[in-house]
Amino acid sequence: MTGLQQAAERLWLLASSRPDLLGQVCALAGGLVLVGVVAGRRGWSPALRTSVVQDGAYIGARALLTLPLTVALLAGLDHLVATYAPGLQLGWLPGLPRWAQLVVYVVLMDAVAYGIHRAFHVVPFLWHFHAIHHSQQQVNPLTTTRIHLVELLVKRVVMWAPLAVLGEPAETLAWFVFLDGLWGFVVHSGLRVPLGPLRYVLVEPDYHRLHHSRRPEHFNTNYAERLVVWDLLLGSARFEVPAQLATGIDDPSFPHEASAGLLAASKTWIAQLIYPFRKLWSGSARSQRAARPRGA
Repeated sequence: MTGLQQAAERLWLLASSRPDLLGQVCALAGGLVLVGVVAGRRGWSPALRTSVVQDGAYIGARALLTLPLTVALLAGLDHLVATYAPGLQLGWLPGLPRWAQLVVYVVLMDAVAYGIHRAFHVVPFLWHFHAIHHSQQQVNPLTTTRIHLVELLVKRVVMWAPLAVLGEPAETLAWFVFLDGLWGFVVHSGLRVPLGPLRYVLVEPDYHRLHHSRRPEHFNTNYAERLVVWDLLLGSARFEVPAQLATGIDDPSFPHEASAGLLAASKTWIAQLIYPFRKLWSGSARSQRAARPRGA
């Protein structure tokens, strides 16, 4: 058996034991297809190429670093609940029909994601971590993967914590991860998705593009990631999106990507990883929002 065959067999065994990982891989494949569609419409400008390569560095870091850490943290959380609070393990979710499981996943986890997202905007020191995601001036489908390590770990652990109580039907979880991940690529694509009346239910690319705007009047809008209902309930929904809209953050000290080279992308990833800690060390979180004033 060749080394390539052995690697493929190991990957298949991993996917079989963790269907949620298979869902992530399938969603990423869909995201790469969307990148091709976006590039076909916009053209492979040097700026877009540089952005995509930098996003690729985040994907690589997630696979090599964030994913193992997340799996370990979630396994530790399951162990803590099972050892010290077994009464919390209700486990009623696997007993529901498959469609009901999926509805619970979508509604519950999207509500938690909304709360986490808004917190990373409103709390000054958290914003420095979330600024990484908003820094990109050439938003593309892979922008959804551009998340700081700290934010991603917090988001994953808090979002998945309820499953330690409710139970984790593996196949339904895999479908949720796939659909949720794929929609993340779609909403960052900038493509026109004619949802009609469903635009008041599901987040579409234009709706989310406004959230990435640099204009002050757009800062506290469209926090929802998949379901618009949370913005409607909390008064942060805005549906009128200008045709021309600049994205990014206003911080001259931010280490933007400047080259499509792999080595340069790796160095920029490290610089952006350090960026929030540098801002916190300088005391900017206590005095002012250094990048842009978001939140309440």
